[in-house]
Amino acid sequence: MEEKSFRVEMATENAPRGRFYFANLDLPAKDYEILDAHQRARSFTAAAGYQDIVITRCDTLPKLTDVRLDCPTMEELNFLASRLESLSMEEQIVLQAVFQKHQEAGEFDDVASMKDLINMTYGLDQVCIIGGVWNDSDLGRFVIDNEMDDDIAAMPQAAVDLLDVESVGRKFRMGEGGIFTNNYGSKPFAVFKHAVCVGVIVHAEI
Repeated sequence: MEEKSFRVEMATENAPRGRFYFANLDLPAKDYEILDAHQRARSFTAAAGYQDIVITRCDTLPKLTDVRLDCPTMEELNFLASRLESLSMEEQIVLQAVFQKHQEAGEFDDVASMKDLINMTYGLDQVCIIGGVWNDSDLGRFVIDNEMDDDIAAMPQAAVDLLDVESVGRKFRMGEGGIFTNNYGSKPFAVFKHAVCVGVIVHAEI
């Protein structure tokens, strides 16, 4: 059986005895597996007090284990795990960049809602990724070589050769809402909130 890459831990306090019960569960899981976890954690008993569910492993988004969730349900977590499992490699790269951008903006400093996390897994195929770029200079050279800037493409080659490729890359990245990431293995990527296809720009929220 293939090992799952998403794990949660349920904790329930038995208020009268001051004792905690725990249950680990790999997701996505079947209904009977979820029910078994609830029973092991005693979450359905009349004496159940404080209850909590935390993510202890998420290979697609490793930093998700550091985020405090806003009252997640097992059903929501199971659906999130299913969504993550369905993503292609390219979509996982984009999701990591999207998550990184939200985290750096401080949006997960307090709590993260399950609705927001689940919504992040949609529309990822509309986001542009460029592989093999570590910084603005790499990106600038890519933009010039692939004629991604109409103004630069219209310039004579002698003028293009004088351009500061780092400035070109920085301007493009900031204009397109880009972010550099190398979270997916060791290969770097630049991820943008727009997908550029045959000159048509399709907006996708990052």
